[in-house]
Amino acid sequence: MTEANGRRLIPPEIMEEILCKLPVKSLKRFSCVSKSWQSLISEHRFVRKHLNGAAQPENLTKRTLMIINPMRSANESLYCIPLSSVQNVGGYYLGGPCTGDYRQILASYDGLLCIRIDQSVYIWNPFLKTHSKILALTDFRTCYYGFGYDSRRDDYKLIKLERIRCRDTTETEVYSLRSRSWTKLDNFPNGYKHNLKFTSAFVNGSVHWLAINLFLKPNPFVLFSFDLLDNKYREMILPEFWPVSRYVVDVKLCVLRGMLCVLVYWNFCLVLWAMKDYYSDQKSWTKILDIRFDLVFDEYCTAVDIKPFYMYENGEVLMGVSSKHGTELLICKDNSVLFREIIFGNPYLIHYAFVHVESLISPLRVENREEFIP
Repeated sequence: MTEANGRRLIPPEIMEEILCKLPVKSLKRFSCVSKSWQSLISEHRFVRKHLNGAAQPENLTKRTLMIINPMRSANESLYCIPLSSVQNVGGYYLGGPCTGDYRQILASYDGLLCIRIDQSVYIWNPFLKTHSKILALTDFRTCYYGFGYDSRRDDYKLIKLERIRCRDTTETEVYSLRSRSWTKLDNFPNGYKHNLKFTSAFVNGSVHWLAINLFLKPNPFVLFSFDLLDNKYREMILPEFWPVSRYVVDVKLCVLRGMLCVLVYWNFCLVLWAMKDYYSDQKSWTKILDIRFDLVFDEYCTAVDIKPFYMYENGEVLMGVSSKHGTELLICKDNSVLFREIIFGNPYLIHYAFVHVESLISPLRVENREEFIP
């Protein structure tokens, strides 16, 4: 295709494919080139297409491990390591949406971080540098959070489970980013009210939590989900690690390559299970990693926390480990540690860290408060 003056032009559909492969930082700059580019880059269809490309499991260039470092100042509190350079530990610091003394990453999905700063919760896109403050003055000691995407309504939702100890009940509230409003539900199952795990996992349109009920024998762990489409709770079957071992210390949830995963922490080993097919039967769980505990934590080191972050195409698993020695990144496979590197000299709450996909989705745009990408 050529113009009248003989210059060769790139067809629009090819230009779109090229732009879709670029990082957000470049697209923000290119949106100022012309009104047509600004219109394309801001278009909802293009934003979702760019996200779908970035979210492909093998696309490491647009995935970043983000870890809160409470020892840094508020404007340099988020430590970012691109997955493409994990073994070089090429990290950098990023400021949050506002200043504050206490910070936690509660969830990450579609390029949006759900982050706590002091007594407020923000939905924040760190690459677009846009955020929405959606919650304030909440007692976090009795609250559990989940965050995910409602595909039917093209909406992002925050789920808050608040434990009311004086009434021995748990209340459910759902915040819609699109309508900027809360909805209170009274359908929380009584069987899950004992000691919820703080970290949630969003898969297949549902937010998942683990609950611990010490009165249940022989397995006190319960896995349940909350469906964002119909606002209903469902109980799910855990992998069959009981009663094989009576020495389970802890169980954690995570998402690897789009699969719901459970890390079972025994006295002598760590076993990682993945739900390869999202069904409620036992056969859908597959063991993808089994590693001796002493390979991850040496005999002189006291374990504080551990969390799987990412699974590569060859089955290797990137994990974060916190101990009295510090905070480390490990790559494990087949009962062996292939790589390990200390990133912080002190232990941090590694379960509040997430692998984040960069995207063009702005929380302000979802709220219809922003016309163009800044």
